[in-house]
Amino acid sequence: MKLSRPARTLGAAPRRILGGYGPLLALAIAFVLVVTLVPTIAREETVVSGGDTGLAPGQSSDLGGQAVGTPGEPVVPGVTTPGTPQQPGKATTQSAGTGKPASGAADACADRKQQVSGDPYSPPCMTWPAGKDNGGATYRGVTKDKIRIGFRIPVEDIKDFQSTIGDLAGEKANQIPQATEEDFRRTMENLVKYFEKNFQFYGRKIELVEWQGKGSVFNEIVGAGQEAANADAIRAAKELNIFADISAFTQPYADALSRQKVLSIGALYMSREWFAQRAPYAWSPFPDCTSLSETIAEYMNKRVFGYPADHAGEGIKGKERKVGLITPDNPEYQQCANTGQKQIEANGHKVTRYNYTLDLATLSDQANNIAAKMKADGITTIVLASDPLLPLLLISRFSQQNYYPEYVVTGVGLMDSSVLGQLYDSSQWKHAFGLSMIGEEQPQQASYAYAAAKSVDPNHEPIFGVDIFYYFLYQLATGLQMAGPNLTPQTFSDGLRAYPGGTGPAGTWSYPKNTWAPYRDAREIWWDPEAVSVYNGAKGAYRSDNKRYKPGKWPKGPAAPAQLQAFAREPAAIRENA
Repeated sequence: MKLSRPARTLGAAPRRILGGYGPLLALAIAFVLVVTLVPTIAREETVVSGGDTGLAPGQSSDLGGQAVGTPGEPVVPGVTTPGTPQQPGKATTQSAGTGKPASGAADACADRKQQVSGDPYSPPCMTWPAGKDNGGATYRGVTKDKIRIGFRIPVEDIKDFQSTIGDLAGEKANQIPQATEEDFRRTMENLVKYFEKNFQFYGRKIELVEWQGKGSVFNEIVGAGQEAANADAIRAAKELNIFADISAFTQPYADALSRQKVLSIGALYMSREWFAQRAPYAWSPFPDCTSLSETIAEYMNKRVFGYPADHAGEGIKGKERKVGLITPDNPEYQQCANTGQKQIEANGHKVTRYNYTLDLATLSDQANNIAAKMKADGITTIVLASDPLLPLLLISRFSQQNYYPEYVVTGVGLMDSSVLGQLYDSSQWKHAFGLSMIGEEQPQQASYAYAAAKSVDPNHEPIFGVDIFYYFLYQLATGLQMAGPNLTPQTFSDGLRAYPGGTGPAGTWSYPKNTWAPYRDAREIWWDPEAVSVYNGAKGAYRSDNKRYKPGKWPKGPAAPAQLQAFAREPAAIRENA
C-alpha cells in the first residue's frame, strides 16, 4: 500500500519559529538549546516503543507500542518534489556497494528494488519469511524478537537554563522552542513504528528505552563530566542491556559507550580520526569535522580568497578580504580547524582564528570580546564554525557598531536551515553565503518525516522538527537492515558500507570506507531576507542553484554571484543602510 504525502494545510494558525523541536534536535543544533527541550519529568527507565516481550525486572512500558503492518507491505510516504505534495517524485540512487545485507541470507524482493518505493534514501528491498530463524541473541541487547535502543536523559534543570537562554536571546526569546514530553514521546514512538513497519529487521522490533542518566550535557559538551558519562555508559551496557544509543551527542558519553562496545549515534562534528579510533561503534548523522573542514577550505580557496568582499555592507564592501574563523576551543574542533587552516595556507592564503569556550554563562561576554577584536582587526569575512547562539549575540554587537561584514555559512549547528537564519538580524544576515551539505528544504507538513509519522498515527500532529528525529532513526534503521539477521556492531558497520545511498532533502548519502557520517557533497547557498521559506512560510530563506559538488570538484569563481546581482538591484537607500 502506498500513501500520498499529506498536503500542507493552508490558512493554519502560524506556529513559532523552532517551536516544539524536542531534545534530539536541540542537541543537534547546539548545546545551548538542549535544556529548553529535555523532558521535565525524569524516569528511571521508560520503554517508549516496542517492548512486547522479555522486559527486564523493574522495567516499565508506558506506551507498549508495537509495529503495525505486514512484512513486505510498507506504508510509504508519497515522495514528491518540494512544494508539490500531490505529484509523485523520482528517487535518485548512487551505487556505493553491493546493496546486500552484510550477513545472513535475506532475499531480494520480487516486486520492487527499494525497501520503501520512491524514497531517495531507501536501502534495497529484502524479504524475510515470518518465523524464520534470525540467530536470536546475536549481540548484547539483541534477541530473536527485539533490539534495545537507548535514549539517555541528562540531569540539567531546564527552568534555570530556559531563563538564561531567554535573557541571552533578548527580543528573539519568544522564538526559543519548548516541547511537551507527551508530544515528543508520541512522535518518537510513531517514527519507530514507521521504520519497524517499512524496513526489514528480520523478525525483530525496536525497543526504545528512555532513561535518566547521571551525566550533564553542559559539562560533557566542554569535555568535562567524564566520570558521570562513564557511569552512564556502564549502566547502558551492563544494566539496561542496550545495543545502541541514539542520544550520544557528547564526546565523553560517546567515548564511554565505545569503551563498553555499545553502538552510539549522534556525536556532533567529531574528527575523522576520532571515529576511526572508535570503529565500529561510533556513528553520526552530522558530518565529521575533518571532512567538513576540508570542504570549507576548498570552498574558501576557490570561491572566496582572491576576490573582494563584495557581499559585505557599506564601509567594507569591495575591500580586500581579511578572513576570521570562529570555532570552539574543544580539542576535537581545534584539530579539525587546524586541518582546514593548513589547507588554506598551503594555497597561499591566511585566516585569523578566534576561539571561544562553549560556556553558556560567559557566552555573551565572549561575543562582546570577539566582536570588538574582529572589528579592530579589520575582518571583512567571518567563517562561522560555531554553535548557532553565538552568531545571534555577535551580530547584534556588530549592528550596534554599524559594522556589516560578510558571513560564510558552513552548515555547522544547522545554521544552513532557514528557521535558524530567521533568528538573525536580517540587516546583518543578508550578507551571509556559503555552503550546505543538505538539500532543498521541504514544507514542514509535506516532508518525508511528517508523512512517515502521519502514516502510522493520522490523528497526531508530529512535533515541529520531526525531520531531525527521522534522519537520526533513518541512519540507525538503514544499518539494522543492511546488517542482515546476524546483528552486531561490526555487521552494522559492514552493512552501511554496502548501502547504495541516494540524494534527497538531506543531501547525498553513502558510507564509503573511512566515513562514519552520510554526507558526500555540498551546494552553495546565500541568504535572501525577502524570500519566503518553503519550510514554515516565514520571511527569510536560503537560496541556491542546487548544483552539488563533491570534494575536489568545486568550481573557481566569485562566491554566490546571484546574491551579488540582488545587491546590485537594491535601491541606494537600502544599500546605504545595510
